[in-house]
Amino acid sequence: MAQNDFYIQYNNGTAIYLPAYVKYFRYVEKEIVDFLSQQKALEIIVPKIISSVDVQRLEQCNPRFYKEWDKEQLSVYTKTGQFVGYLAHWQCEPVYKVLGQLLKYSNDCDPQVFYDNSGFSYRYEETNDIFRFDEFRRIEIFLVGSVIKIKSFRDMLLNFLKNLVLPNYSEIVFKPDESFGGKEEVVDLEVVADGRRIEVCGSHVHYCTFKNAIGILLGENIITACIGISLSRLAMLLTLREQIASKCINAKDENQVLNCPRSM
Repeated sequence: MAQNDFYIQYNNGTAIYLPAYVKYFRYVEKEIVDFLSQQKALEIIVPKIISSVDVQRLEQCNPRFYKEWDKEQLSVYTKTGQFVGYLAHWQCEPVYKVLGQLLKYSNDCDPQVFYDNSGFSYRYEETNDIFRFDEFRRIEIFLVGSVIKIKSFRDMLLNFLKNLVLPNYSEIVFKPDESFGGKEEVVDLEVVADGRRIEVCGSHVHYCTFKNAIGILLGENIITACIGISLSRLAMLLTLREQIASKCINAKDENQVLNCPRSM
């Protein structure tokens, strides 16, 4: 099992995170939650076990795209073998099902923003990569509003995240999306570290994909979008920076480490 000052690998897909890592995790988490609160986002708690009906409903939007994710979907069974459901690797599945009801509790902002920061997400990765553990923490953001306002919020958030961790090594990347026949807009935030590109935030502007497929009753010019932020990856990147910083400075406190030269 892999072990260092930040985590002890428990098995191929999970780890026990040590105080040195948790310090950075809580820093990243607090900064993002504070940002969302300033934008009047509303926190909700979303189930992490989803039904086969929800998965099938989303597969109907684009069978090819969702079938590709089948190999990553983890299932939950009782000890006697009874199927319970799937562990969500996105938190948006159950939200779309009840979006109409959620909007009753929203504010008058455009876009209307909800977010979930309640627990682990799960994805079978078939690797021991520290940035791709099967069990990981993320903040999932759900948006409903006009196209202009949603994209404005997305761009503001991506730039905030870019400046939060390794700004000199971060890039906002527009990706061609073929998962829904080019009907979505995908924009990610990637960090160049450890000799590769690591996605730390992914955003999908759905336009009317889910709105039409699931039958959400929204105004003609109102669309949906979601943004996933990997707290686990962001914190892990900061631990890498500390390991590099410790070689060039004698860090006396957390602020010195967080503001150390970007030598990655």
